[in-house]
Amino acid sequence: MEPSADEWREKQRDLITSDEWILDGNYHATLDLRLDRADTAVFLDTRWWVCAWRALVRGVRKRPVGFQLPNGCDESALRRLREEWSLVWRIWRDHRSERKVELEILSRHANHVALYVLCSKRATRDFLSA
Repeated sequence: MEPSADEWREKQRDLITSDEWILDGNYHATLDLRLDRADTAVFLDTRWWVCAWRALVRGVRKRPVGFQLPNGCDESALRRLREEWSLVWRIWRDHRSERKVELEILSRHANHVALYVLCSKRATRDFLSA
């Protein structure tokens, strides 16, 4: 069962109480909380088709040996592929608008958050090795 919006914000608040943390994800509803406490943000600005391709590959790739889903979770290869195709559709449909919303939220915190926009694997590698 998914938490309510208030419960989710509270969970996020709890996660960022320490001095050092790393969170990923673009949850718009709580991005402001994270950015209020962050000193750095990394925005992976990859092309939609790269995101879509990676999602599709992830969907068809075999799980590592020993991988187990939690009890009660059933997952067939067909279901996994269907879910990844659904994600590919969502990426194609929403990529521009999501990007715009995320950059808008990030810009409101530009005075205290160092923002790194990475547009390629190489840029990401260079950033991580710096």
